[in-house]
Amino acid sequence: MSENTHEEEIKKFFNDIDVNGSGSLEVVELKRLFGKNAETVAAELDGIGNGGNGDGVVSLDELQSFFNNIKANTDAAGKDGEAAVKKALKGLRVTLEKAPKEEV
Repeated sequence: MSENTHEEEIKKFFNDIDVNGSGSLEVVELKRLFGKNAETVAAELDGIGNGGNGDGVVSLDELQSFFNNIKANTDAAGKDGEAAVKKALKGLRVTLEKAPKEEV
């Protein structure tokens, strides 16, 4: 998976979660994937340590930063970071496809 493919897949995934089309992911949208843990996940993705701005919603840049961190940390451990990102996206996509699509 090239970097462009990686970023395009994340963008597509982001847009699939962004049910209301606001360009950011609110907790209510993240509940489709993470249930009662949505607030914690949103805080982590939006957190300053992840490159976020702490505004309470998750931007595409913040989501991409999260996946880039997965890749970098996996690469640093001597493993295939691209494969780790691909596996994480695949698992989240399966969960999203099973979740009911709610109007937000």
